[in-house]
Amino acid sequence: MAYNNNFNSCNDYCYRIDKKNEYTNIIEFTNNFVDEFEVGENKTRFGAVSFATTIENEFQLTDYYNASSIKYHFDTIMTKSGNGIWTNTPEAIDLVRTNILLKGRNKTTSVVLITDGSPKLKNKSSKSMRILTRTAIKKLRLDYPWVNIYSVGIGMKKSGKNLLKQISDTNNVFNVDDFSDLSTILNNVTDALCI
Repeated sequence: MAYNNNFNSCNDYCYRIDKKNEYTNIIEFTNNFVDEFEVGENKTRFGAVSFATTIENEFQLTDYYNASSIKYHFDTIMTKSGNGIWTNTPEAIDLVRTNILLKGRNKTTSVVLITDGSPKLKNKSSKSMRILTRTAIKKLRLDYPWVNIYSVGIGMKKSGKNLLKQISDTNNVFNVDDFSDLSTILNNVTDALCI
């Protein structure tokens, strides 16, 4: 396997994956991303949280130290039950903050949010969900000011795109029209994370 030598070989990447719709292209995207790095305990590490109606801590940054194990576990995320019609972004952000990032290495950690919708929950207005999401991001940034947050939006409407810009710096937001377009931004996302 050839790795890009310009990439920092000691990064931690935490993925927050919206599970409620198209999975195949998301998993292909994450697995191709993993292939760009030399994975190891003292190299690049990955963790994952999935979210829809429920939130799941899929695996920690310290659970797997080789690319094949990480890709296997990315694949298994989408075979589990727990999908739903809601997008519980605030709780996913809180789980990353209170659990996954505890095992991160200072100043080398990035969080990647992949979602196809604005945060939504039963009995919560869109406005209150946006406020809860912004609050969760503020807490994450207070606790871990060195963490870079990247957002990948799929088929997002204007309000969703605006929220992603509040979650991530404008240069760290990537949008595609459809799940099948994720592969077209892989190099852009990888380059942004590895500057």
